[in-house]
Order: sequence, then structure tokens, then C-alpha cells
Amino acid sequence: ELTTDADVIERNRGAFAGWAMPNAWMAEGPASRTGIMHCCTANGARAIYYIWEHILHHDNGTLRVNLLMNRASHWADVDSHIPCQGRVDVRVKQPLALQVRIPRWTNLHNVRCLVNDTECPARFAGRYLLAGQVNPGDTVTITFPIAETGKYLEIESRFTAS
Repeated sequence: ELTTDADVIERNRGAFAGWAMPNAWMAEGPASRTGIMHCCTANGARAIYYIWEHILHHDNGTLRVNLLMNRASHWADVDSHIPCQGRVDVRVKQPLALQVRIPRWTNLHNVRCLVNDTECPARFAGRYLLAGQVNPGDTVTITFPIAETGKYLEIESRFTAS
């Protein structure tokens, strides 16, 4: 027999499921075949790779940090302290001009930039902080307040008292 219900969770770690129900991968018959979405094929994993790949973009001596997530590269290493703290450290490995995209929920007036623990003026081009020319061994630290919001959402409201 080609089917088994042994170690289902362990065998699917890292997988994607469309329209998954608590026991969807253990059901038999029509309940186990509710359809497939593109995230369930290799496209979900590919999307995660594309996000990781585009955290940084290097072109003609300029490094742009597009997403404030941890990422190592041969140009610089990005160490993000988000969500615990509004801080990102960029450890430079090659001479380059550094630009760092600041999240939309951050007021640009509250952004601080330090190069090797020395504060430098925060200049911007749109949402990108222009840290300027940096050299191997430099550490650029960018800090800003973390924004907090709260929402009350009602997911399903069809319950009636009996």
C-alpha cells in the first residue's frame, strides 16, 4: 500500500497547504482532496526564496537594504532586532554606498543613524535612509521606535444562543 498515516506532521514539516483543516492530510476520500493552490506546489517555497534574495540589492557600488530581516551577503551582513527593538545593524564587508528602507509605520523624524557609534545626519530619498559611503569593518546602526497597533476582528458571527 502506498498510503500511510504514520508521522504525518513530521513528514510535512515545511510544506504548504491550501484550505487545510486540522486533519486534512490524514483524511480519506473527498475530504482529503479539497483542491490545490499554487502555494502548495513549489511556488510557495520559491516565493520565500525570492523574498530572502531581495532583502538586499547591490548595483554599481550601492547596497540597498529593502527589508529589515537578518541576511548575510558578501557586501554586508544585516542583523535585525525587530520585532523586539527598532534596531538594525549593518556590518559592512566591502566599500559601498548604503541605503536602508525604513518601514512605512515609522515616522522618519524619529530615525537615528550611527556609523561606528558616531551619529550622522539622517538623510532620506523617499523611505530610504541614505547612510552614505561606508567601508569594510564599519557598522551602521539604525534605530527607530516600534509602532504598536491593535485591532478587534470578528471572524465569524453566525452563532446564536440556544
